[in-house]
Amino acid sequence: MIMKQEIANTLYETKYKTILSKERFAELLERGLNLIHEKGLGNKYKAVEQNALEVGLDYITAEMIQH
Repeated sequence: MIMKQEIANTLYETKYKTILSKERFAELLERGLNLIHEKGLGNKYKAVEQNALEVGLDYITAEMIQH
């Protein structure tokens, strides 16, 4: 999935900077977007996957708001 770096940077700076390192945020974002793309939201996920999904959904929401 192609990610817009500007949106990811803004999301990190405004919501996740105080709780995640930039590297961890990037990992969760990539994993979350892949999970959403591959499996959708109807499945049960482990806690780490749920965190990734949250970051991925935040990104998708931020991207939609820009359009």
